[in-house]
Amino acid sequence: MWSKYSMLRTTLLINDNVDNKYAKVIALLIRQGNGYKPKKAKIFCRNDLNRLLSEAPDDYYLQMKVALIIGLAGACRCDELIKLTLHDIQDNGDILVVKIPDSKTKKQRTFVITNETINGTSVHGIYRKYVSLRSVKTEHTRFFVNYIKGKCTIQVIGKNTIAKIPYKIAKYLELPDAEGYTGHSFRPPRLCWLMLEEIY
Repeated sequence: MWSKYSMLRTTLLINDNVDNKYAKVIALLIRQGNGYKPKKAKIFCRNDLNRLLSEAPDDYYLQMKVALIIGLAGACRCDELIKLTLHDIQDNGDILVVKIPDSKTKKQRTFVITNETINGTSVHGIYRKYVSLRSVKTEHTRFFVNYIKGKCTIQVIGKNTIAKIPYKIAKYLELPDAEGYTGHSFRPPRLCWLMLEEIY
């Protein structure tokens, strides 16, 4: 309702130069909105992530693992993950330094991913395996490319593919209400499953 009100008001302002706040309409919308609770995306617990990284087969889930590692470590938006390039990630051996140059807030963000081992599986090892599978024929520098049956193609992936990753992970882990895991699940209020350090 609010969106339709906003569109109508903007249309009247542009086409007929009518600028009216319509106080009665706003009062009605406020009354109808009482008790409304916005639906929030579900988030993964540490045990869920540990299971995914150590148990899920890489032939299908490797790209999703990398997206989840980077996405959760930096509380990244889907759009930020899509725009990530090879030059934005530096592998310094014991740490991965990730730069998000084009964020929604117009400020560059930098974060570090340490090499945690989960049930014998190295977080950095997952990242390096994905990078090593990149095709030599890839002419662009976008980091996330299509991944099918253990092989990377040269095609970049889009926002919808990134946004569906939490849902696919929830389905694999057989979590209840898998549809509640969306692209916003990359940005939980507290990031506690990796040791993170913000660089200012």
